[in-house]
Amino acid sequence: MSWRDLGAGEVRTSHVGERHTLAGWVGRRRDHGGLIFVDLRDETGICQLVVNPERSPEAAKQAHGIRNEFVLQAEGEVVARAADRRGRAPGRHAARARDRAAAAVSAR
Repeated sequence: MSWRDLGAGEVRTSHVGERHTLAGWVGRRRDHGGLIFVDLRDETGICQLVVNPERSPEAAKQAHGIRNEFVLQAEGEVVARAADRRGRAPGRHAARARDRAAAAVSAR
């Protein structure tokens, strides 16, 4: 297994419906009453990870401990995002995280 097979900024419409592994640093994490959104960034750009506790309870449990600058590897399906995002993370695509593991934690 490779560390990643796609850069965060390389996710395109042609990837929708495919499973990919992304890796990078947490730029921001938001919890919206169950759904957890993580802006994953690397040298290619940013991709939003969506963690849904109904689809993946284990990933959701782990995602509650994610903080800025953690290094993550996430595996999941690429999905198209809604057009109206009012200042939310850039890009037209997101990855639904199914399996995720924190690879390193920042020291502060």
